[in-house]
Amino acid sequence: MATVRVTPVRKSPAIAEGMGVTEFLNDSVELCKSATINYNDTTGEVVFSVPANTEVLGVIIAVTTAFNGTIPSVSLGISGTTGQLVGTNDFDCTTIGQYAVWNKPVTYTSDTSLIATIVAGGGGTTGALNFQLVYRSRTTFLA
Repeated sequence: MATVRVTPVRKSPAIAEGMGVTEFLNDSVELCKSATINYNDTTGEVVFSVPANTEVLGVIIAVTTAFNGTIPSVSLGISGTTGQLVGTNDFDCTTIGQYAVWNKPVTYTSDTSLIATIVAGGGGTTGALNFQLVYRSRTTFLA
């Protein structure tokens, strides 16, 4: 599974100085999709690397292949708080579909690795999903 680096725009276009574009870029919402996460991927693997001053507004989960083990689960968060963004009870990984988790927005003030914790469940042989991170940059833009 590959890590997706979240790279918000950090500089407004030169032609936009004084035109309010900086404020627009600062307030715009972005969507970043992860690589596919499979039932047998290494747990604790970095899924997203977000830069400092990134505010995560929510996460969309697309289960493309149902997890078939006994009590499987997947969560998304940081080391020490593995369910910070998506907890194990926030969606049903045994059913194909799209799920959205809109918790209180979380702002990361330093570069942060977001990790997936995967429990395939007893006897699990299938399961795949991806995360879509809904975020905005709260970076101070350079003019």
